[in-house]
Amino acid sequence: MRILARSASAAELAKDFATAQGLVHLANSGSTSWHGFASAIVEGFKARGQPVKASAVHAITTEEFPTRAVRPANSRLDLSRLRQVFGVTTPSWQQALGRELDILVRRG
Repeated sequence: MRILARSASAAELAKDFATAQGLVHLANSGSTSWHGFASAIVEGFKARGQPVKASAVHAITTEEFPTRAVRPANSRLDLSRLRQVFGVTTPSWQQALGRELDILVRRG
């Protein structure tokens, strides 16, 4: 099993995926809700000593946030073909978010 390197270019990935003969999802591993993601961002900035205006993130239902598009009850991506066809695993969304927050903090 290899872990997808950050240095893999879009062109390299496209070439590899073209050989898959079917749909292959590429995303960070794990799952969360929009509420969980937003909460992790706020908590991540707080943990890094950054000022955050939001004191809390409140979960709402899909019905409380109406959109024209119908939202699926489950929109998680299945990464099993990525593992099976390419032997690739991806870092967790928490690890990826942590790296991005670190970059944002360094940039000021």
